[in-house]
Amino acid sequence: MAATRSSAPIRVGLLGAGRIGRLHAGLLAREIPGAELAAVADAAPAVAEALAGSLGVPALSLEEMLASPDVDAVAVCSSTDTHVDLVIRAAEAGKAVFCEKPVSLDLVRVDDALVAVEKAGVSFMVGFNRRFDPGHRAVYESVRAGSIGELHLVRISSRDPEPPPPEYLVHRHPSPPTTTVIIMAIRISKPNLISTLMLRIKRPSFSNIDSAILYIVRN
Repeated sequence: MAATRSSAPIRVGLLGAGRIGRLHAGLLAREIPGAELAAVADAAPAVAEALAGSLGVPALSLEEMLASPDVDAVAVCSSTDTHVDLVIRAAEAGKAVFCEKPVSLDLVRVDDALVAVEKAGVSFMVGFNRRFDPGHRAVYESVRAGSIGELHLVRISSRDPEPPPPEYLVHRHPSPPTTTVIIMAIRISKPNLISTLMLRIKRPSFSNIDSAILYIVRN
């Protein structure tokens, strides 16, 4: 019997074929039950074609993707400054939307996106909630089952394994980056124990850079 739309995989179009887009594309194409990669679009057509070709799906323009009946939802994985406009256009096209974090660095623009999503009546999710991550789910289930005892403190660290390439930073922030490392706090423990060094990475021309914590093991 042919699969119905309710039981068939959700066909997701990828908007943005950069670093995070490539990650999501590979997951959609091979790792997520109930979903499949349907197409790829990027502001640089050659980039979209390269990624789409490697995964056996078509490369489309933004207009083609939003008009396609073969795309049920879109994953917005482009640069932060384009998120809101793409979310609004996708919602107006009737597509469910997954948007990488952050939706915007401007709260007013975030509200613009939410208004469009609500008006269109489409599903919307921001890629910052880890409740479906297997590791986080395992912690949740262990706490609920009481298998780890009484919980007093939870500390979770989750960071990218590496920074974006310099080309990305130069494209997003044309002014040359100046990096200043400020030591915020140092706690030196006894020999053979773990020391904690808290750093704040400050780039005056950047507005979206994380703090970091470095753990040093003394031998």
